[in-house]
Amino acid sequence: MAERRSCLAPRREPLNVIRHFASSRVTQADRSYLRGNVMTRLEQATHLSQIIGAAAVVLSLVYVGNQISDNTTEVRANAARELTGIGQELDAWVVTSPDLADIMMAGNNDYEALSVSQRLRLNQYVNTALNLWEQAFRYRQDGLLNEEGWAAWDAYFLNRMRMGFGWPNYAADDIWRLVWRASETAYSESFRSHVNSLLTN
Repeated sequence: MAERRSCLAPRREPLNVIRHFASSRVTQADRSYLRGNVMTRLEQATHLSQIIGAAAVVLSLVYVGNQISDNTTEVRANAARELTGIGQELDAWVVTSPDLADIMMAGNNDYEALSVSQRLRLNQYVNTALNLWEQAFRYRQDGLLNEEGWAAWDAYFLNRMRMGFGWPNYAADDIWRLVWRASETAYSESFRSHVNSLLTN
């Protein structure tokens, strides 16, 4: 009977292990095992959290980089549209104001023969165009206008400076250069240096 009760009795190995570690007979080796096992798990958890944190930082930087890239592209597109819009407005002045076109042609023939009011209108038109040139220059400096776009604007205005209102099909005049010389101090030093370097070449 004693042997049968021994077979049916519940196993007590886990309790024995607990009692062993809870008793005063726990050895230094046992304590080292427990401490090492716990520290290993903590270290693993720490390393895992660091990896997850680093991955999150990388993903955040990628997202921010994409957002900045998208914003920069949009700003550049807006800058290009703004320059084009102002240029079209200047062209519209000539189309919608026939007398302005007449003044331009008269000035191309003999600037000195123009009246004071006619010179004023012509000079103001040139100054507005020069403002557009400087705006394109600044956009290029700020990285908002690519080299191809800047080269196109720069070449156009350089031709106007050389040909005046004779561009592109009539005799050249020096009206644009005269207006520039009279008003160049109103523009930034870097832009003045750029224009003057072109005119001396």
